[in-house]
Amino acid sequence: MFTLKKSITHLVLIALLLISAPLQAFSFLDSQKPVNPDSLTGKGRWTLFEIWDSSCHICRKTIHEINRFQAAYPQAQVYGISTDSKRGRQDALNFAREYQLKFPNLLSHFIEVSDYLYSRAGERLLGTPTVMLFTPEGELLAVQPGPVTAQELINFIRKEEQQRNSP
Repeated sequence: MFTLKKSITHLVLIALLLISAPLQAFSFLDSQKPVNPDSLTGKGRWTLFEIWDSSCHICRKTIHEINRFQAAYPQAQVYGISTDSKRGRQDALNFAREYQLKFPNLLSHFIEVSDYLYSRAGERLLGTPTVMLFTPEGELLAVQPGPVTAQELINFIRKEEQQRNSP
C-alpha cells in the first residue's frame, strides 16, 4: 500500500511537471540558441515583434511591410517570431530566405507564443500575423492582430513619441 501510494504521488508530480513545463523554449531561428524574448526589449529603442508562420497566406502577402518598416525606421529593433515550432524549422528558414527577412527571427510554438502574449497583454494569440510593439523602456504598448503597413507602424510610434514629449 505504501509503495502504491508513493508511486501514485510520483506519477501526479510528473504529470504536473509536464503540464506546467513549456512546450519548447524560444530560440533564434538561424543558430537555435535559446533566448528569452524579454531580454530583447527595453534597451532604449522601440522593439517590434512580428509573429508569423510559414504556412500563413496573409504573412506571405504582408511580411514585406515589416522589412520596409525596419528600413524606414532604423531607430526601432525588429524581431520576427515564427510559430512553426522545431518540427517546422526548415519551413521557417525557407520562408525567411524566400522573403529576404532583414531582421533576426526567433522560433517557437504557437501555444508558447500565445502564452507569452498572455503573460504580457492578458490576451491570447488569435493568429498570424500579429505585431507586438514595446516602448524603449520595454513595456508592451500595443498588440495588433492582422497585417499592418510600415507607414501605420511609423505613424503610431511618431504619435506616441509626440505624446511622450508633450508637457
